[in-house]
Amino acid sequence: MIVVFDPADGRIQQTVFDPIPPGLERVLTDNGQNFLFTHQEIGPSIYDDYFVSDGALTRRPDFPIPHAEISLGVGEGIALEGLPQPCRIFVEGAEIVVNDGELTIESDMPAEYEILFDQWPFKPATVKVTINEA
Repeated sequence: MIVVFDPADGRIQQTVFDPIPPGLERVLTDNGQNFLFTHQEIGPSIYDDYFVSDGALTRRPDFPIPHAEISLGVGEGIALEGLPQPCRIFVEGAEIVVNDGELTIESDMPAEYEILFDQWPFKPATVKVTINEA
């Protein structure tokens, strides 16, 4: 299999499964494409589960988030530390970029929502947050 990828971040752009058409390597090279050969048997999940790092096909790491669910009382808070820097976070569809690796969650009223953490090359992660009345 040939894997065509973006050299800037390792995102897989295209795959060509065996048998490889004759001359394809030359066409890719002439067009300035970055690619590698692999004998790994990977299906369509390659685009979601892998990227290219240091010239090798590599599994995307899980997002470094310690909680899948967070439950707090009104006025309480929690700091999520050790996030990738920068880190794209989506709350109710609104994007927030955290640059210092820490997100503090707190609320002054009961609520329930989901936070999506999405920063390449990590796999996206969702955290359900529930704020209960005190």
